[in-house]
Amino acid sequence: MFYRPLDEEGRLSGDEIAFVYPDLKTALVGKFEGSLMISARERKIVAEKCGNGIKRIKFSEIRSEDIFKHEKMNEFRFAGTPTR
Repeated sequence: MFYRPLDEEGRLSGDEIAFVYPDLKTALVGKFEGSLMISARERKIVAEKCGNGIKRIKFSEIRSEDIFKHEKMNEFRFAGTPTR
């Protein structure tokens, strides 16, 4: 699930866009261009509320200096950043 408004072409672009994991506790927050993650850092969801049909999420401070980036996979490599 992504959290932020879409751009005029219906895609996610900009800074402080969040990809929320299915556990609804963890997110990658950072820069996305055309729904593609350019760079992001792990954050935890510390609060959320819904008002007038709009979801608002509050994230923790940056937990780590690790930066996650999109890396195109190929037949030799699945991803550059392994899961932990």
